Amino acid sequence: MDPVAAFLLGLAGVLVVGAIGELLFERTRVPDVVGLVVFGIVLGATGAIEPGVLRAVLPYVGGLALVVVLFDAGGRLALDDLRQTGPRAVLLAVAGFTATTLAIALLSGALAALGAFEGWSFGHGVVLGATLGGSSALVVMPSMRLGRVADSVAKLVNLESAITDVLCVLVTVAVISVMPGAATSDHGAVVSLLVDLAVACVLGAILAIAWVPISARLGRRPITYPLTIGALCAVYAIVDVAGGSPAVALLVFAVILANAPALAKRFDVAEVYVGTTTDPALEAVHGQITFVFKALVFTFVGLMLGPPWSLLLFGALFGAVCFVVRAVSVWATLRGSGYSYDQRKVVTISLPRGMAAAVLATLPARAGVAGGDAITVMVVAAVTTTVAIFAVGLPLLHAMPRPIRGRSRTGAAAADGPDLARNALGAWHRAQGPEATAGAQRHPPDVQPPGSARDPNPGGGPLVPPRYEGEIRGRYAGD
Repeated sequence: MDPVAAFLLGLAGVLVVGAIGELLFERTRVPDVVGLVVFGIVLGATGAIEPGVLRAVLPYVGGLALVVVLFDAGGRLALDDLRQTGPRAVLLAVAGFTATTLAIALLSGALAALGAFEGWSFGHGVVLGATLGGSSALVVMPSMRLGRVADSVAKLVNLESAITDVLCVLVTVAVISVMPGAATSDHGAVVSLLVDLAVACVLGAILAIAWVPISARLGRRPITYPLTIGALCAVYAIVDVAGGSPAVALLVFAVILANAPALAKRFDVAEVYVGTTTDPALEAVHGQITFVFKALVFTFVGLMLGPPWSLLLFGALFGAVCFVVRAVSVWATLRGSGYSYDQRKVVTISLPRGMAAAVLATLPARAGVAGGDAITVMVVAAVTTTVAIFAVGLPLLHAMPRPIRGRSRTGAAAADGPDLARNALGAWHRAQGPEATAGAQRHPPDVQPPGSARDPNPGGGPLVPPRYEGEIRGRYAGD
């Protein structure tokens, strides 16, 4: 078959599988990326795509995907959101990222000492850990919306993901630049790192400030989004030619764009409109572009799952480590935060790594770091493992009974949940009709109408008996 025809046929298959995955996700709650990874595995196993073709295409797809991912991450780092949910999200992000990076770096170092990896250094472990240090909002948030997760939890996870994306990029790029084999200046690795970061931050800020009035002039026209993506691609190229870090510059550019309206308002400047990924006028377009790159990247993830099998097993192990560290980090940082036990479980299972990790995993090899290919394979396996944990764990959370902790039959106070219990039984009352509160015979057994002589909670409304809780939740969850 003609190579162009084969490429177009493969692209059609990727998009169809991605679309089918989204449709099935609405029914099964299994993330659509699972189907894309499986499709990539099938393509690789059947030899439909040659490894050489993958290596030739991946840098270009990875570069464009990095532009989209960092534009999205920077756009979600708004000052208003940081004030509202920020302290707890920052704490969770920093604690989770740091613990994950150190745990994987130490474990990989121990395995290397046992002869599992050749030419492995602590720097390799840090790059591996930092690449896997953050969760993917692209995978998590659709499940949050479908599961009608509380808005406070969704905002926490979304903001945490944006912060960890920043940390992943900064630490990964910084460590790669000082590793043996990577291109550095004649002044040494540390000076080269500082120069790279300074050039990236300065140029990213200057170009963002220059783009703000252009974006404001464009307004909400349909061409605003493609022109902004074009500007981001230009930032990548300009900073790369100037000797800075394109990834850091993209982050700086996106963060400034996201906060330009708020900063203008704070300094009493005329109202400024800037087209970002959170703007409803551009959100639909950004969603479609993201869908295409998500489909391509996760299909590539499946394609790269192949020999050597030992690296895949180690990658799966590191993915399991991500889950363990996530559970400990959530428990440590969200205690006493006001989030319920069920909400903390949702945050714990929201660990899948995604496009950012897959794209960053290609950077060590592209920078000439020895052992970079091994990092790529292990990251791909770890990403697949975390997605699998999320795909299995989230439906289990929805299926598990969630007892409501209200006051006991003797009136003893419990830890949390009385308002939820009252609301659930209130939905039962409304479903029974206006006469539901007129007498005890309309109530489920063991539940007395408010204010009755046997009401164990006369001042706070009726309680839900445990054996009716599941039915009430299932039938009236939307009340």
